Amino acid sequence: VTKDKHGNMTKSPDRTILTPKESETVLQKIIKVLEETFSWVSNLRDYLNKKVKSIRN
Repeated sequence: VTKDKHGNMTKSPDRTILTPKESETVLQKIIKVLEETFSWVSNLRDYLNKKVKSIRN
């Protein structure tokens, strides 16, 4: 039930609309592949950061 500023009331059935999932763009797919391919780079960075911290302590 809905009421407007003039006091008019109306009733309507509930409705649900399903929209399709947004698909990835070509650029997003390329970036995803690069991230998966070169994920070892971030692992190497983390490893080196730990080594540097242990040397400083």
